[in-house]
Amino acid sequence: MTDQKTYAVLGLGNGGHAFAAYLSLKGQSVQAWDVDPQRIEQIKTRGSITAHGDGLCGTAVIDLLTPDLGAAIRGADVILVVIPAMYHASLAEKMSAHLTKGQLVILNPGATGGALEFRSILRRHGGAEATVGETSNMLFTCRSDAPGDVTVNAIKETMDFACVPASMTSWAQEQISFALPQFSAVDNVLCTSLTNINAMMHPLPTVLNAARCDAGSPFQYYLEGITPAVATLVEQLDNERLEIAKAFGVTVQSLAQWYKDSYGRDSENLYEAVHGNNAYRGISGPTNLQTRYLTEDVATGLVPLSEFGRAVNVQTPLMDAVIELASSLIRVDFRKEGRTLEKLELAGLDVAEITSYVA
Repeated sequence: MTDQKTYAVLGLGNGGHAFAAYLSLKGQSVQAWDVDPQRIEQIKTRGSITAHGDGLCGTAVIDLLTPDLGAAIRGADVILVVIPAMYHASLAEKMSAHLTKGQLVILNPGATGGALEFRSILRRHGGAEATVGETSNMLFTCRSDAPGDVTVNAIKETMDFACVPASMTSWAQEQISFALPQFSAVDNVLCTSLTNINAMMHPLPTVLNAARCDAGSPFQYYLEGITPAVATLVEQLDNERLEIAKAFGVTVQSLAQWYKDSYGRDSENLYEAVHGNNAYRGISGPTNLQTRYLTEDVATGLVPLSEFGRAVNVQTPLMDAVIELASSLIRVDFRKEGRTLEKLELAGLDVAEITSYVA
């Protein structure tokens, strides 16, 4: 098997910039797409993507930069979807006409239920039998402040990865093992979906810092927004997630273990883990409440996690409270708009049936 493959990177935000630069610097062929033609032209004008930071440095030439989705997908071995999870459904519809059998689609990350939703939509719209997988989180801690430029503070040491069906995960890992050795296969997409760290680290701290965000007051999200008291509440929220996983018979990492494995730092508690993570320095908090930390991480994180909890009779009072507060803060009915079990084709199934469905 050749080490070089053609990767399509869909979405040139923070993570897409990092993926495109990283893969190019690893000797892979990269075809990059973004919905914004102006962004594409700006990167073309620069001629490359410049990566700098402790995690990745170098000037990466991208083989194809295009606003044409079909052109970006055509001929790609692996398609990395690097857009906000709340747009996965609409992108799946558009991709269905362009996919060919044998292509591998990976959502980075899938949030909770991403691969299940994506595959369901592809099937409904007659998409080819591409394999769909997801990661549990974003591989990079990064920020792109201008088209063609990205700061990569860190690359996580390991990243949970699975496909639906689970029987395709080993094949998928073989396809990406040279370029993405950090991707570590887990049993199934329940493992990746229930290891949704963003759903723990984003909505609750944002709600508790709502006045700062609403006033547009600058603050460092992690280092100032997550105080000892906020961190303690996030740990309680995480305990609800762990109880859901336990009810499914799925082993997932606690936040503390995730920080240790991802960043190589052993800490006594979440507060220490966050404040001892140099990759978080300089990451600003939202300056308004229309932030992905709510619109994305509640709709595609807390809502499906809560729904999974209901399916296995696990009470999630803190999770439910954050959903209701976020809904009221920005006047969005996240229970209606979010990823429900109906949208994942899991409504009415019990633990054994859901486990069999993803196998």
